[in-house]
Amino acid sequence: MLLAAYQYDIEYRSTAKHAHTDCLSRLPIKIDKPDEGVDEVKLINLLQIESLPLNVNHVRKATQTDPILSRVLQYTMTGWPDKQTAPEITQYFNKRHEITVEDGCLLWGIRVIVPPQLRKRVLFELHTGHPGIVRMKSLARLHVWWPNLDKDIATVVQQCDDCQKSRNKPQQAPLHPWDWPKMPWQRIHIDFAGPFMAKMFLIVVDSHSKWLEVELMHSITSEATIEKLREMFARYAFHSN
Repeated sequence: MLLAAYQYDIEYRSTAKHAHTDCLSRLPIKIDKPDEGVDEVKLINLLQIESLPLNVNHVRKATQTDPILSRVLQYTMTGWPDKQTAPEITQYFNKRHEITVEDGCLLWGIRVIVPPQLRKRVLFELHTGHPGIVRMKSLARLHVWWPNLDKDIATVVQQCDDCQKSRNKPQQAPLHPWDWPKMPWQRIHIDFAGPFMAKMFLIVVDSHSKWLEVELMHSITSEATIEKLREMFARYAFHSN
């Protein structure tokens, strides 16, 4: 607003007559070696490994000593065979075009392939705070991978007492009522009661008429139970037909 009160005459001034207010940024820099630049892919992969609770040396050493991953490492660096050579490397063979090597560590995409010796430690870190199966899987898919990873995560949560106590209750199954019987003794309900006064009783209830039968049992074997039921059927079932 202050400058708007003035009238201006615009004149051309050559660049040579201008003073550089940012002269330090324009000073020539002596470069002894050409700048080779930074390999962005390598930098991202190394940062991905360093974000784990393990360092590169741990992963590299465990990969080289593992009998399966050492073969995967060799195949990745020298070339995969045309056909699958062993069933234990099937899942790696299916991903062979996406597996890379960075500083001696195997990666599937940007996910570090964790050797078996270190998987329990990674699962422990993922389970910190008891985040649950879904959250653990989402975190793992950002950083790590190994065969049957989702199954291992589910096992850890299922074996955790705190996770089981805080889990959501399963949905209640709808009740299915009994169909009403069309005639007496079409369906009966049977159970034993006792011991009462050192004795056992066979309780039989007819679903249609609610008729109750109680028999004193000296033995609750299958043979004795069948014999008592035959007596009841002879008294009631055939008459109801």
